[in-house]
Amino acid sequence: MSFDKEEKGSGTRRKARVCALQMLFGYDLVQAKPFDPLTFWSELGYEEARPGTVAQVAAYRDEVSGLAARLSDFRTSTRKFDSLGRGVDHADALKGIQQSLTRHEDRYLQSVKGLTATGRLEVQDLVAQLSLARTSLETLRDRIIRSTEASRDRRDKDVLSRYLEEANHALAEVTKLNSDLLPKVQKAAESVFPIRDFATRIAAGTVNNLSVVDDRIRSRAEHWRIERMALVDRNILRLAVYEFLFEDTPKTVVINEALEIARRFSTFEATQFINGILDAIKLDLEKAAKTEEPKADGKATSS
Repeated sequence: MSFDKEEKGSGTRRKARVCALQMLFGYDLVQAKPFDPLTFWSELGYEEARPGTVAQVAAYRDEVSGLAARLSDFRTSTRKFDSLGRGVDHADALKGIQQSLTRHEDRYLQSVKGLTATGRLEVQDLVAQLSLARTSLETLRDRIIRSTEASRDRRDKDVLSRYLEEANHALAEVTKLNSDLLPKVQKAAESVFPIRDFATRIAAGTVNNLSVVDDRIRSRAEHWRIERMALVDRNILRLAVYEFLFEDTPKTVVINEALEIARRFSTFEATQFINGILDAIKLDLEKAAKTEEPKADGKATSS
């Protein structure tokens, strides 16, 4: 099943074509070889494909970093209200959890780098780390509760109540990370993958077959040298003609998508110009296909 059939009725295929167009912009401007789509996806692609994705990815990192910093600061401040060190065991436990969250942040950043390289966000290790942190916090909370119940000193109870407050806050935050924020980041990454996959394929395909694509455009761009066309217009044409020649997308769909993108990025006159060239190439290809049909039938009959 083709990408367009799967995504019919959504804006996904248009987002993919816009991303592909922007990749071609970069290639056309700098003529970087070999063609490298990873630069686009690491710097611009995710925000173009799904606005807000970059903010979501950063928000998760900030939440983890903020929680680890809060636990570290709390442990440092414990001496102010516990000069005798009666809660030192609990403070050390908080330190261990803080350090595990710092390691979790590092692992998350590695996963984000992997997302840029592959388009997939691997979360198994992240979930396992959060589960371990949650278990440690639950154990710490239960220890503090038991210590509070066993204590007869009012000041000890006050100190322990502060530890319990921090443990409960950290537990709630880790639970939110695991059940809310991380799944949202993963869902955002997964929603971009089909856009990224199709966009990269047609952009790379256009670059790899550029001479064939440009020759087809020249056949119908009378009095217009491709090199003299506006950057936007020639790359909209290139993407569309590539799809004509190498993808199974219906040609009418390709033209409609190209015109919608042209209306967004170019001028009214350019949109008419693009429409005229693509329509003429479409007719040429359909005539050629009809000419080939009898030959194919003849071969089948003779065999």
